[in-house]
This record gives sequence, C-alpha cells and structure tokens, in this order.
Amino acid sequence: MEKKRKTEVILSLSLCVVSFFYAVYLSSDLLFRDFITCEGVFQKYNRARYELVVWDVSFEIDGETSSFNLMNSVENIHSLVPGGTYKITYAKRTNMLLSISPYQP
Repeated sequence: MEKKRKTEVILSLSLCVVSFFYAVYLSSDLLFRDFITCEGVFQKYNRARYELVVWDVSFEIDGETSSFNLMNSVENIHSLVPGGTYKITYAKRTNMLLSISPYQP
C-alpha cells in the first residue's frame, strides 16, 4: 500500500511540474514580447481538428491569408464579421491570437 501511494505522489508531482513548464512555454510570447500587432481582414473561422476549445481563424494580412489559433475564452468568435477589418495581436512562435479589436483608423 505504501509503495502504491508513493508512486501516485511521484506521478502527481511530475504532472504538476510538466504542467507548470507547459504554461510557461505558452506564455513566453508575452514575457519576451514576441508578438505582432497588425491590421487584418477577417475571412472565416473553423473548429480546430481534435480540439474542443480552439478555433482556426483566418485573416488576410498584406494580401496573404494567415491562419491563427484562437481560444474560446479570448474572444466571442461569433461576433466577428467576415470582411470586417480588425486590429489583431498574435504570437509569432505559437501562432495564437492574443487579442482582436475592431480597427479604428
């Protein structure tokens, strides 16, 4: 019984350490200011494959179509209007959208 408990504790601790470093990895774009803010025209969105809380969002930026990942909690995806111009901020390394706001000239 003692050996089983010790194994559970080691596995739980390992999982916590891995989760912590994964969170640091995902947030390092913000820590190192490795993100880009630009203007883009919203095209479409799709549910990401094999993900429940992530959307694939497409924008046209400087004549090229770019696809980004968007978490459900960041922005209400259904409020985006196709053909609308938005100011977007995305992380270069993880290709994840950090913020979307209507473009104000």
